Amino acid sequence: MSLNPTSALFTLPSATTRPWTPHEHRLLALASIAVATGVFLVKLQAYLGLGTTDDLYQFAQLATSWLDGRFLHDNHYGNHLAIHSYLLVPALAIFVVPFGAAGLLLATGLAAGASFAGMAKLMQHFGLPAWGAMALAAFFALTPLSLHTYYDETYGFHIDLLEPALCVWLVYFLFRKSWRSSILSAAALLAIKEDAPLLVAVSATVVLVEDGLGRRGLNRVALAALGGAILALPLLLCLIRSQASDPGAVDGFQRLRLVEAGTIDGPVSLLAFGFGHLRGWLSSAAVGQWFGVAAAATCGFIFLRPHLLVIGLPTTLVAWLMQDSIFWAPRSAPALAFFQVLACLGAVSAVRYLGTLSPALRPLATKGCALGLSLAMILAVVAQLRALPRAAQIYQLSPQLPVTAAERQDAEAVFAPYRKEAKSNEPVIASLPLFRFARYDNLYWPHRLKDLHSVKWILWDRQSEAVGDLRTALNHQGKDLSDFRLVASRGRFAAYRLREPSDPAESATGHPDSTAYGALRLRIQLPGTPGVRPEPLAVLGKPGAAMLAYIRPEAGGRFVVGLEFWSVGTIESAPVTIDPATGGVADLVIAAPVLFPAAGDPRWSSTTPARQQSLLSRVTVTWNNQTILDQPAPVYPMDPIDLTWGENPVGGSFVGSKFSGRILQTGREPPAAR
Repeated sequence: MSLNPTSALFTLPSATTRPWTPHEHRLLALASIAVATGVFLVKLQAYLGLGTTDDLYQFAQLATSWLDGRFLHDNHYGNHLAIHSYLLVPALAIFVVPFGAAGLLLATGLAAGASFAGMAKLMQHFGLPAWGAMALAAFFALTPLSLHTYYDETYGFHIDLLEPALCVWLVYFLFRKSWRSSILSAAALLAIKEDAPLLVAVSATVVLVEDGLGRRGLNRVALAALGGAILALPLLLCLIRSQASDPGAVDGFQRLRLVEAGTIDGPVSLLAFGFGHLRGWLSSAAVGQWFGVAAAATCGFIFLRPHLLVIGLPTTLVAWLMQDSIFWAPRSAPALAFFQVLACLGAVSAVRYLGTLSPALRPLATKGCALGLSLAMILAVVAQLRALPRAAQIYQLSPQLPVTAAERQDAEAVFAPYRKEAKSNEPVIASLPLFRFARYDNLYWPHRLKDLHSVKWILWDRQSEAVGDLRTALNHQGKDLSDFRLVASRGRFAAYRLREPSDPAESATGHPDSTAYGALRLRIQLPGTPGVRPEPLAVLGKPGAAMLAYIRPEAGGRFVVGLEFWSVGTIESAPVTIDPATGGVADLVIAAPVLFPAAGDPRWSSTTPARQQSLLSRVTVTWNNQTILDQPAPVYPMDPIDLTWGENPVGGSFVGSKFSGRILQTGREPPAAR
């Protein structure tokens, strides 16, 4: 009996029995490797450019903590099982142990390649030619939404990025009614996270509905997967509830942003809240975003499967509960998985529809469908790029990074001593953009120094985080920045190591490190086109009580160096002229009372009392070893290490926000040297 063409558009054909040829398998393997390599290289570019922070390194710790006898433990939250049921994460140690945190980027690339292969196999299973299945799978795998999700901007990695690959393969195995493969893929997907049962349930329901509409009978494998997902959801939530969170950390239920803290304290209250607020969920921004991108994400094939839209809605539940955008990588991953499955099923139906037409109509209809598909692909890419404009940088291989190429070279040079000298068991804290330079297993977050007896190394970015934040973190350990020796400094970056009795600087001078007290020494390169406002060179203090050292352009290519004392006034040097032969590079030394310890302090060493008194009452500035400012100045009661170079974190109406030139070197001149 011939099939109605309209029915063919909305149902799946019977599975094909034609196996893949060896040549097709080789082509599939090569294409999968190409997709995996492309995604990995894009992520590696961001990693090397200091564009990955936080979660990438946290997952590296979670993946390997069991090797030290601590299951799912990290140096940020401690017992992470009290927050998420990341049961699959320890398996990623196979990537992290040999390659470090970068191994997780490789795992993401392989997941993208596996997703491509799964989509190709799924479409070929229902009769698409292998070459056509691979072409469509490549497009679905490399759409802006897909690359945006795998790129995971800023964070670099979440275990959720493995969901699309596992979901597509699960659907493929369920359609094939393969018990063993379905159980393995479903178990792996359930082990990703406590909300993964929703995606397993969605996948199984899609298969049950499609097999029912296609009159292929009840799919018992899919029914078992659905039942397993329903059972797994409360079990995983109970597992989280049974864990004790570390002091200062919150459990998984307290993190829900939609409700007031304490309202939901377990699986029962969570499910009750969900059922009681169905209308709020369905009218939420997360659902709106999901519907808004559905047509573009499926290349229009959603119109051949409108009945499946309702089934996929649970992929937005976590985004709603957490009040996150559906486009944040961990939230877009389950949606992407569903959309990829939907696109594959719709593509199969479209090809099936052509097969139901009469031979006379088929050539014209094929050309029309090919033209329509091409137009749909273009419109889909344009629509996705409108929703995700930053995805364009991935195609251009020019991701926006927090540092310039020159600053990255500075960072490589500054932190080379740490990478060479640090021992494997020495704890290190780092500014978020600098996590790449730290040993991931001994890395600690500045604001979460958990279970840490003594910091040995500090890798700091003065531009991304103020020195005052570092001081606060160290104070929790009863330490101060003066307990550390400055190992290297250049531009915005500085590396410190905890002082030891054998350090030559300490045994020779007997005073703390010169980073705590002393005149400011810096080398700058002036901007080619200076602005009109004073620009900050160094800022000390806090809003309301600060000293701002600045440089101000004047007519004729001249500059003035000055110091603003908040609420008191400014002191400025005589104008200086730049020698073009120097390329705009100048060396400055700025001395003011706030930069020095009190009179008689041991840090002055052999400095005479008269000289101490002079430095504690005057401001001096030298420009290329020539004194351009020397006059009395007020004394400011500020901490001399609360210092920011090249930026103005305290505000005010006079000095601008950032130095538009380059700060090439920075340092503090010891009090005894004056």
